[in-house]
Parts: sequence; C-alpha cells; structure tokens
Amino acid sequence: MMFFGVQWDFDPKKWKWKDDDLVNERIVEAIEDHINRVTQFLTGGGLVSDDESSEKPRLFCSGAPFEKQEPGRAARDINGKDMVMARDDTTGAPTEYLTVDRAFSQQRNGGNNVFWVPAFNGYDFSETDSMCPPPDSNGRQRVGRTAKPISSGLFDYWNGEEMVEYNMGKTNRHIILCPVAFDSSLGGAHSVASLSETVGSLYPSNFGSADTSKALDRMMTRGSTLYHELFHLTDDDDTLPHTKAHDKYDESCMW
Repeated sequence: MMFFGVQWDFDPKKWKWKDDDLVNERIVEAIEDHINRVTQFLTGGGLVSDDESSEKPRLFCSGAPFEKQEPGRAARDINGKDMVMARDDTTGAPTEYLTVDRAFSQQRNGGNNVFWVPAFNGYDFSETDSMCPPPDSNGRQRVGRTAKPISSGLFDYWNGEEMVEYNMGKTNRHIILCPVAFDSSLGGAHSVASLSETVGSLYPSNFGSADTSKALDRMMTRGSTLYHELFHLTDDDDTLPHTKAHDKYDESCMW
C-alpha cells in the first residue's frame, strides 16, 4: 500500500484494522487515480495537472546537486545571476544585493534551509542541512523526496523607494532518490527483497507462529521507491496529505 502512496485506516489503540466500507472505498479510488496518473506520465502523456514549468521533471540520485546557501549570500535569478538591488550612481557598481535571507524570509522563518540547484537555476528548501541527511534521532533516514513548485517564481521586493519585481524562475518538479534507497542493508519498510519472501517469513507455511505485529501494507521492495515518489510527482495535491508545506514548494518525503 505504501507503493500506492496510501494506507489503510488503522487504529493503533486496538491493533485491528477498521472495518469501514467508506474508508476502504476511498482508498481503492485513490489507488486507481494514482495508477492512472503515473501511467499517463510514464507513457508520455505528461502530468494530469501541469505546473506550467518550462521543462520536464528531473530525477536526482543524490543530494549532491543541491547547494546549501548561507543567509547573507546574494540570491540568484532565473539566469543564475546575483540579484542587484542598488547601484552606485556614478560607477554603476552594485552597492546592495538581495540576500537569500530576505528573498526567502517566509521559508527561513519556517525553519527551512535554502538550497541552490545549478541544474535548473532554481531553489529548493528543506528543514534538514542536506537533501539526503544522516539518520535522525529515531534512526530514520530519508530515502526519497519529491518537490513541486507552487509559485510562479515572480516576486515583488521593496527596495526602500519602490516595489521591484524579480524572477527566481519557476522551478520544475523533481524527485531525489538518496543513496540509501539503493542500499539493501538499510532495513526498514522500503528494503525488503520481495513481498513474497516477506510473506513467507512472517506467515510460515508450516503453520508456525505468525508475526502479526508487522503490517504488510507498510512494506515496499527497494525497487518500488522510485514508483512511490512518482505518485507524489504526479499527484495534484487533492488526493494525498502533505508531509510539509512551504510557500514555494509542497514537499513529500519518504523516510
């Protein structure tokens, strides 16, 4: 079920599945919708809800292309040029730049770091210090992430005298698969060799004691990590809850 980006409604207090026909019906409808969206995308039909980006979505296999920016560094425009806010009247030399901290104050105030991505001359955001961070305090480690821009890239800035429009560029949707997504020793829900082997180990055919503490719908094979992220990529934000939301991006993470 994680493969489809949805899970059955589960009551952790009783450790029993809820028998709710309406919930189950909605989940099945969501699965059908997600399959249709991914199928359309993979067969060249594009996104159901096009974000009007100038290019196709990108896939990154590590966080290396994402460069963390210091708050005081000059922000860059759609062409990768530092954004000048004021110049010397005589020489024309820049005297003030629009800083990352000021350009993305809302994201920064929300606890996000800002990352410059030369691959598409745009920005991405994350609460972590890197796009593929080390395990957190609970031992969880990010294996995949999908980001979808939700702004035009055009911003207005008050330079002290007038409102100035600048263009950060409308960054295309993209997926990041972190290196651990390819690591068979990671463990966890996404790294089982196959669901058939997992079923055999949890529910032995010799009628031994079944391990009912592990829910099969929360397990995925390593190869399905990409397809899980494709559901986030093609979703138009009306069928899945978001794990995080920012002014410029809706972000869906898989840990």
